[in-house]
Amino acid sequence: VWASVFDGLYSQQRRHAKKRGELSSLVRRFRLGAESLPDAVVLFDQGRHILWCNFLAQQMLGLQWPTDKGNRLDNLIRQPEFIDYLDHQNYSQPFKLNSPTSEDQCLEIRVVPFEANKWTLLIRDITQLAKLDQLRKDFIANVSHELKTPLTVVRGYVEMIQSTEQDLTPHWQKAFKSIEGQVSRMDRLVEQLLVLSRVEINTEHDTKTAIDMPKLLELLVDDANWLNQEKRHHIETDIDP
Repeated sequence: VWASVFDGLYSQQRRHAKKRGELSSLVRRFRLGAESLPDAVVLFDQGRHILWCNFLAQQMLGLQWPTDKGNRLDNLIRQPEFIDYLDHQNYSQPFKLNSPTSEDQCLEIRVVPFEANKWTLLIRDITQLAKLDQLRKDFIANVSHELKTPLTVVRGYVEMIQSTEQDLTPHWQKAFKSIEGQVSRMDRLVEQLLVLSRVEINTEHDTKTAIDMPKLLELLVDDANWLNQEKRHHIETDIDP
């Protein structure tokens, strides 16, 4: 009788040992797979306690494994914007964060559900993308402003010459009319670039400040009077305070 009991217990132990081995192998494969990802990965629970992180997360966020296991994520990354992002729990959009280990490194963070009351923090290095995007915006803004001045000068000379149309032959009248049309076309393109630049700036920095319009208009009138010393035009204003 006891032999049968012992055989049953031994078989059960072997089955448990086999299952433990399979689970250990599965955990090892999961960790190896997570380490091979191009992104940093941090697992945390509802209380924001760190459950696990890969090597890239240690590099990008300055975490230490296994020392930081069980520590709160918001105690290790203390940037107020990041804490607000976690507080609001609106993870539909990614969040940009400067790396705690390097101010020049820009990170994109996404939070996705992992299990019940557990979350996965995915971190991607977007430093080069952020630099290229900033260069593009600066290029659009600078080119727009640099083109505005020469176009204004060309338009001024064309209008000045066109004011003496009676002294021009039909051939030159047609030529200057064509020049005026092309200048107007380029001017519209520049205006569109300026609008695009302003829209991009406003979408990133969603801040609004009150403008003292009467004071601004008075400054413009003062500038106009100063530039008007030669022609001495009389400028009257009625500005609502």
